[in-house]
Amino acid sequence: MRITDVRLVSLYSPLKEPMRLSVGTLEKRPFALIEVHTDEGIIGLGETFVNFPPWSIDERKVTLENVKKLLLGEDPTNIEALWKKMYASLVKMGLQGGCKGAIIQVISGIDIALWDILGKVKNQPICKLISNGPKQKLRLYATGLSASDPVGHAKRLVSEGYDTLKLRIGFDPEKDVELVKSVREAVGKDVRLIADANMAWDYEKALEMAKRLERYELFWLEEPIICDDLDGMSRLAAVLDTWIGAGENAYGLAEFERMIKKRAADVLMPDVSKTGGITEGVRIAKLINSSGLPFSPHFYGSEVGFAATLHFVAATEGCLIVQRDISDVPLFKDMLKEPIRIEDGYAEVPNGPGLGIELNWEKLEKYRTG
Repeated sequence: MRITDVRLVSLYSPLKEPMRLSVGTLEKRPFALIEVHTDEGIIGLGETFVNFPPWSIDERKVTLENVKKLLLGEDPTNIEALWKKMYASLVKMGLQGGCKGAIIQVISGIDIALWDILGKVKNQPICKLISNGPKQKLRLYATGLSASDPVGHAKRLVSEGYDTLKLRIGFDPEKDVELVKSVREAVGKDVRLIADANMAWDYEKALEMAKRLERYELFWLEEPIICDDLDGMSRLAAVLDTWIGAGENAYGLAEFERMIKKRAADVLMPDVSKTGGITEGVRIAKLINSSGLPFSPHFYGSEVGFAATLHFVAATEGCLIVQRDISDVPLFKDMLKEPIRIEDGYAEVPNGPGLGIELNWEKLEKYRTG
């Protein structure tokens, strides 16, 4: 079997309400799927992160066209060798040009697609190719609460079985505190709350806000300051009782090694669509396990990357809980012929070959832009 083509499929979904984070606002949600085609007709599916910046899809397309040259004619089941070939050929170039992250994100999506192919060839779900005893159900936390009615949405999610919710903060300090307070009062002390600031503050402001939020017993405070300030993150983690979560913007094993060495977070958050795919994700999970820290994977894309995340977690150890985007995004409901089963705050890991999902192109076509 040989690779004959690698393609990026861009999708945009309208939103019922804008997605507002401290780093920016999205009026519509972008998604970038990667297809790896073979001469035997098997197509592997992957996904790469493109929420921010707004030109991400254009950048990924250009990057992919150059990465593709390394893959044409290669055996797609030789995943480790292809990962090393892509990384060795391109990451140093990315450092030279200031685009290392974009390159690793494209490698991530390709890697997921290669695992999907291998699973289809072996007629096994990805998690069983990695682990002899993968988990079948995984606990989720809900993120993407309605900005117009976060309290009402939080209560509905708890009634559906979620026992952990993530709130977006990092805007107006008084409104941030009021949001956490009102949701805590609405859902009670037994529901765990995560607050994500998306790097909104400097060290002093982060320390002040963390102290103000301590009374609401957060599960963790996520990315309170810019994530590459490992010294600042380490200082915060050392002085706060609240856990610090970070890692969604760390690219590759070496960056997680630095985070762990600096003790820059209490909960590490690798994202398989950003940090090197499933191949690198498994290595990162083993590293985190050896450090004694827990991890909770970040993922904020479509059902393709969510399925990949489930397989990654099912095949590894040390995961606290898995992120689930419950935002009102029409594309989510139209994407798969058979939805990933979620009940009482748990997801069933798809058990079909590869990712175990099938796209519903009849419904997806209206979202397609390239």
